[in-house]
Amino acid sequence: MDFETVLYDLKPILDLGQNAGPIDQDSLARSIATLGTVAVAAREPENRNYIGQSGVLQKLVLALGWTLKVVFTGLELPGGLQKEDLIELVSELVRCIANCVADIDENREIVVSAGTDLFDSQIPNALLMADSEVRMKLMVLLKNLCIGNEEYTKMCALSCTRPMIAVLEELFRGDLRATDWDHVFVALDILVDFAKYSYLEFSLPDFALLVSVLRSAVFSLKPKSADDNDEDEDAFSESLQLLTDVLEIVSSQNEKLNFSDVTLTFKVLDDLFSILERAQLEETYENKLIILRRLVSIIGYISSNPSSTNLLEREIAYKAIHKDSPGYTLAAAMILLSNSIASRSDVDEITSHINFRKIIENAVKLKDAVQLQGFLDISKKLLNPDSVLELRPEDLQLLFVSLKTANDQCTYYQNLTPLIEALESKLAALLSGSKLRLALADDNWRSVVLANSGTPVCLILGKLAISSQEVDPKIADELWASAFRPTKPGFQSQTVSPEYLFHLFKAVGLYLHRQKEMTLNLFIQQYAMEIYNVLDTARTLQQRNDAASAGILNNATYVAGLLLEVLRQRTLSSDEEKLHDCAEKLLKKQKIQV
Repeated sequence: MDFETVLYDLKPILDLGQNAGPIDQDSLARSIATLGTVAVAAREPENRNYIGQSGVLQKLVLALGWTLKVVFTGLELPGGLQKEDLIELVSELVRCIANCVADIDENREIVVSAGTDLFDSQIPNALLMADSEVRMKLMVLLKNLCIGNEEYTKMCALSCTRPMIAVLEELFRGDLRATDWDHVFVALDILVDFAKYSYLEFSLPDFALLVSVLRSAVFSLKPKSADDNDEDEDAFSESLQLLTDVLEIVSSQNEKLNFSDVTLTFKVLDDLFSILERAQLEETYENKLIILRRLVSIIGYISSNPSSTNLLEREIAYKAIHKDSPGYTLAAAMILLSNSIASRSDVDEITSHINFRKIIENAVKLKDAVQLQGFLDISKKLLNPDSVLELRPEDLQLLFVSLKTANDQCTYYQNLTPLIEALESKLAALLSGSKLRLALADDNWRSVVLANSGTPVCLILGKLAISSQEVDPKIADELWASAFRPTKPGFQSQTVSPEYLFHLFKAVGLYLHRQKEMTLNLFIQQYAMEIYNVLDTARTLQQRNDAASAGILNNATYVAGLLLEVLRQRTLSSDEEKLHDCAEKLLKKQKIQV
């Protein structure tokens, strides 16, 4: 490219941003044509570098700033030109600059430094007023400037997010069949980047707009078939991926997002459930699993927002569960219902519409970790002395199948572990001793209990210790081995919860109190060092004054006293001697403190 000729032809517009003189139609047309040549040349990295280093890029930016001001703020046009005469100039200037900033940081810095008002006000204003062609090029400029650059993305996000939302709203005004999806995808791609910094800019109406766009996409677009050799992006998948990305960012991070408008919030959630169901019906499309998980998460974030009442929205969840919806829809319904529970009256209201057994029956469809979260949480909340009595053996069997499925997912999704343990603990606390023994005969339930150790297995052991019927000795050994697993070498009180220590000492104390001497001797021989470890840890809590430590010490002292009664009656092994000495020291210190 002959840059001398280019510079000569561009001179009339290169001066626009500084000492703008009269410009005639012919000079303007020649300059616009040359800008087209420069824009094409700027596709090559070496040409982009030259345009930046030569000072041409800076002048193009100044010219764009001046032209935008003239076109969109009503300044007097030079040389008798009409506004329409400069629209094409704006279009080509934006195109040139957009190509010049692609992947060259030095050029980006030139553009940002020279265009002081460009990104604060002029481009945001132009996005609202320009025709579709210019607007598309402005969006490409924003994308090329911001891609991979956090500083510029944040800068543009603060000024351009609102205009980009307005652009999206305009694109979906009128006949949806005429929607320009290419423009939509570019706008959404930019919004995804912007939302990470400007999520507070989104209001509930904005959020509802995005959901409406998503609904339009999922019901009007079709995924590409497996034998489609077209290299273009799958419009269905791309629209879902971009929109769910923005919605997830906003719903999870914008604490000011207010869902107190019950009517609009109901519509948003109703649309999201429709979208989720439709998105599952398509057999396959790119990133399907990610999209379905995001939709469930978005519903979860909305229903957990403090401003959401979730009362009217329960009807959506009831409907989904009653009609045996697909897995992700069921998961979202369970999350919504769980998030709507704040008291026992809420539990009673929900169970008057949905029997707990129905939730358990539906849960067998849930295989993904994200699906199982809602089931685990709502099951814990719906379990109470009344509902547990209604559970038949076959209901418990199904419940244990889902618990095992969830537990198998913990290797990859560790956030499930606390939910599983909470439900285990609730079951252990509410099931009678006889039902617990029957439950432990179930391979699924027993494998979950043994795998997780911690508080649940201690609760079970405590309840079995006071039961009138003996448990299978093999199962009892497995339970104690699981209960003591966290006390292995390297054990410290900081590595386990106070709740675990409290219930472990309680279970050991009940067992020592109820068992015969021969059984106790075998038990102490087998677990002498494990009991020693927790007793020694209890001694470190004697300097503390908090209620949790006091509760642990109370149970530990009881265990120490029972141990001494058993151990003083026979010859001790070296491990048992250590245990005996530790128990004595604990009791002595407790008596001194009293």
